[in-house]
Amino acid sequence: FQAEDGIRDLVRSRGLGDVYKRQIKYLSKAVPNLKAKKILDYACGSGFYMDYAQKKGATVVGIEFDKDFAALLRQKTKLKIFSKEEFQEEYKNCYFDIIHIGHILEHLPNPTELLEFLKTYATAHTLFLIDGPLDKNACISRWLIDLFSRIRNRKEKLMAPQHLSLTNRKSQRLFLEQNGLQIQSFYIKEQAFPLPAAFSKSLKNNLLYLFARFSIFFSGIVPAWGNIFHAKAKIHQINKLRTNTKLKRGT
Repeated sequence: FQAEDGIRDLVRSRGLGDVYKRQIKYLSKAVPNLKAKKILDYACGSGFYMDYAQKKGATVVGIEFDKDFAALLRQKTKLKIFSKEEFQEEYKNCYFDIIHIGHILEHLPNPTELLEFLKTYATAHTLFLIDGPLDKNACISRWLIDLFSRIRNRKEKLMAPQHLSLTNRKSQRLFLEQNGLQIQSFYIKEQAFPLPAAFSKSLKNNLLYLFARFSIFFSGIVPAWGNIFHAKAKIHQINKLRTNTKLKRGT
């Protein structure tokens, strides 16, 4: 892995680049003016989200899982990216205007623990912007993948699962609400991944790409169908003394 991969994919708009583009598009829709906003990006990866927000005038901080990995990302992106432990030390008693959680909840054995941790850096006005997959939601392209797997008698993959929790639109909303978030908006969209996101020299890939485009088109007609979600929320109940607290350090 190279830290530039995410931004390179974003520019090319191929493969996983679609994941990045959609998160940025939702950010620009949810918060059109990012100037002077203070943003915490948990599981920031390559820093593509931070890079965009910083260019729009925001102060950005990112968290990644490993100290050495965070150091590599800082070196390559010049962004303020820290491990969780480093962040806790550097940003004590600090609060953010926006907290972004992008495609990470589904990878965690205890996502509730993460939300409780991030709430300690939120005020009554903090926006939580959350993006992620809906692995169990109605989706034509996923039905196609499952059908082909059954036809080829490949019901199981010989690899460790990356997503530990599989949700649909109802269960995902319920999870966020039961963990103290008041949802302001909840959008369901569809991305091409894991099908191809562009034409290539392969006939098979081109057919799959066309099917992915049809699936995306259909999900636009039926809003409840799709394989990813974007949510905007605030903490339902919070100590009002935090409301006017400013970000104190690391700006």
